[in-house]
Amino acid sequence: MKNENNNEPQLTPMNDNQSAEPQITPMDNSKNSQISNSGQVVSGEINKDIKTDKGARIDTETAGGPQIHTAAFEAKTKEKKERTWTHDGPSGKLTAALVIFFIFLIAFVLFLPEISDVMRQYKENRTVEDIKTGKLICTYERSNDKLDFKYTRTFEFKDKAIYKFTNKEEVAGSSEDTKELTELNDQCSNLEKVAGALKGIDISCQLLSTKQIRTEVFKYDEIGDNNVAVKTAYVEGGGTYPEFKLGENIDDVEVSVNQAGYTCEKIK
Repeated sequence: MKNENNNEPQLTPMNDNQSAEPQITPMDNSKNSQISNSGQVVSGEINKDIKTDKGARIDTETAGGPQIHTAAFEAKTKEKKERTWTHDGPSGKLTAALVIFFIFLIAFVLFLPEISDVMRQYKENRTVEDIKTGKLICTYERSNDKLDFKYTRTFEFKDKAIYKFTNKEEVAGSSEDTKELTELNDQCSNLEKVAGALKGIDISCQLLSTKQIRTEVFKYDEIGDNNVAVKTAYVEGGGTYPEFKLGENIDDVEVSVNQAGYTCEKIK
């Protein structure tokens, strides 16, 4: 066998179309020769992976000499690498956590309307404490071109039966509304004088720089059931007598006031 690195010229066999003079072909040092399984020298680049007849692969570049790799060995090595980097490594655990997180996030977004309906139904169906003795406070607000009005109605009840009603009216304006606020306070003062002669009714009036406040207190347990005379005198004095009665059920009162546009809350 010739040395693969021999730089001597090689003889090329003559064919029928060539002259009898032998042709010398220089050797291409940029390429090396390979040895086939039959022992022949083949020109070209070195084949780094040489396969045997039994399917094994020889790695000619591995340090320490050629290494023979069977198909089973390569499959086992590939499986070990995939297990190491995909399942056991930190990056694999992080990827799994991110996948689970995004699944929950997508599910939450998709089912958000259903979740909202469940929460709403829970709030509507939950048991509300039934307060039998306490206060029912209802408020209502409105405005016109110049003034703002706020009404606060407070019902005090025991065993669900009302016995006292307080009506508070606040009228707010600006420094330019002094005249209107003064007129309202004068009306309140006149009504206060009328109420002074009536049992069970108290009136108070307050005039501020930009607000007038009138507070009416009706003590039903003092007025009594036969309140026709008191009601008539109060209306004739310029007041508005409330439509509620002593002992009226607080739940019925709440329904009536809500229908009038008030917002109510029960407290102990």
